[in-house]
Amino acid sequence: MIIKKSNNTRPNCWQRIQLTVSHFLLALGIFMALNLIASHALADERASEGVLYRPYDLRSGWRKQLNALTHFNGMSCPDWLLGLERVAILPDNRHLGIGCKYESNDANLLAIFRQHNKGDALPMMATLTQNYAQSGFKALADNKLYKGITFITGHSKTSSTYESLWIFEGSTNDYSLWVAQRAPVFPQETDKILQAFFDRAKLIDTKSRQPQQ
Repeated sequence: MIIKKSNNTRPNCWQRIQLTVSHFLLALGIFMALNLIASHALADERASEGVLYRPYDLRSGWRKQLNALTHFNGMSCPDWLLGLERVAILPDNRHLGIGCKYESNDANLLAIFRQHNKGDALPMMATLTQNYAQSGFKALADNKLYKGITFITGHSKTSSTYESLWIFEGSTNDYSLWVAQRAPVFPQETDKILQAFFDRAKLIDTKSRQPQQ
């Protein structure tokens, strides 16, 4: 008896190929759709990099501008100033005034730049001076650039910790700069840092006197 091969072999094979291709195309379509969704999400994420502070800033009154953060009341904190990086924004705790925290790359210098209500800075400095003195810290002579105080608040074998507070009394607001730094002796470059921050305070104060457009 002669057994003939079935003619259904090729169609069945072709059906299997078609089914495999269909599954592949379906999987490819799902992958492309997911990839498209992901790409849109990443695009939105990249577009929002310019407002990284946005969720927090909207609650606290800050907004991101070019190379700086600006508060709705006019306070402005640059991203960088003389090698110091802004690492935080500070709320108005205990009516101290809003501000920004800065650090040096080596973490040996910490600075806080604040804006206060008019007339609040001088009493704050007097209170801080009294607290430092009562704690037994040694006071250093001020550099007389602005109203300020400096105390040695710590010692180690190789360096001392210096804490300083300077105030600038503007026409509409007061400003202060608190600096803590570790160094063998009080750093001479502190004058440059002080000058840079209070140039910023003067600029903010000048803009605050200009009529709103």
